Amino acid sequence: MNDNVRNPKHYQGRNGLEAIDVHRNFMNDEQLTGYHLGNLLKYILRYRQKNGIEDLEKAKVHMDWLIEKEKAILKNEKDLKGVEND
Repeated sequence: MNDNVRNPKHYQGRNGLEAIDVHRNFMNDEQLTGYHLGNLLKYILRYRQKNGIEDLEKAKVHMDWLIEKEKAILKNEKDLKGVEND
């Protein structure tokens, strides 16, 4: 995947901080899920009219991030249950 998909320069600040990191820092889990789902839908719906494969790749990145986030939530829930059972 090219840099326009995973690390677009126009989403990086002067010090290399990326917009996605800001979202992750300031949004709760529900908001972040909505952000990813909204972007997934946007890129899938527009890919034929706008950026073709690149938009599908962007949708895939948001899907991967959403899966990562959900796995982390499940792991945290399992870890908490393990602590409660001790």
